[in-house]
Amino acid sequence: MTQLREAERHNKTIEIHTRDLDAMARRMTEISNKIVELQEQQAELTKRFEAKASVKGMELIDVDPIQQAIEQSEATNHKIDENEERLELYGAKKSLEKQSRLLTSTIEDIDKQKVKLASDATWPIEGLGFGSDGIAYNGVAFSQLSSSEQLEVAVAISLGLSPHFPFAIVRDGSLLDEERLAEMAGIVDRYGGQVLLERASKGPECHVIIEDGRRVR
Repeated sequence: MTQLREAERHNKTIEIHTRDLDAMARRMTEISNKIVELQEQQAELTKRFEAKASVKGMELIDVDPIQQAIEQSEATNHKIDENEERLELYGAKKSLEKQSRLLTSTIEDIDKQKVKLASDATWPIEGLGFGSDGIAYNGVAFSQLSSSEQLEVAVAISLGLSPHFPFAIVRDGSLLDEERLAEMAGIVDRYGGQVLLERASKGPECHVIIEDGRRVR
């Protein structure tokens, strides 16, 4: 039994030392490989160092004059661009002025033609003509006339445009007072026409009266 135990201790010691030897061998191999890698890196760095070592004897170039020259050239280019832009604007200004003169002359010719046409035209109602905003009555734009005046002008135009059968229908007759009704009657008599005028009233000026959809007079 004693011999067996001694033999087992001996074998165990050999196994431990064998594992340690294997581990140290692997570590030595790793170190050797690392040494080779570092030597290769050293050789590469040495080569690069020798290639760049020549700059030590070279002097630095003063870049300030170069930078100043660049800034001056940029300022010069900016002035050139400004001059070119001014020339373009000047040319555009001249072209627009020419167009403006042509348009002004055209507008003046049109205004003259409008005046001539207005003076030669036969208007259906006295005071009717053209203004800067279109049709005008007694110098006032049609859109600014009162509702009753607009009715009178519209009826006069309608009658005047149908000389063979002067006829008109007025839906908003309630807008006309007695004076305006008299003026409307004068317009109708002047053209020898007829006007059907709808009015909310029972006064003597109404020839036909309808209540609740039925004629009562």
